[in-house]
Amino acid sequence: MTLLDIQELLSNAFQLDLEQGVAWMNDDYSAKWQKQNPLIYDAIGQILDLDAEAAGPLQEYHEIDWDSED
Repeated sequence: MTLLDIQELLSNAFQLDLEQGVAWMNDDYSAKWQKQNPLIYDAIGQILDLDAEAAGPLQEYHEIDWDSED
């Protein structure tokens, strides 16, 4: 998975989660969500603003096994 893939995945997920079907609801909900989650919003913005070409290849993605006792 490349940085560009991650940015596209995150952008799509973010937009779809905020999609309510009515423009004014989107704006109101988006503003409320940003205010309630400023650190997450900032992190998403920084990831989406990264220059995927300049960053070079990322490490191989490995899913974390949260149930593991290691």
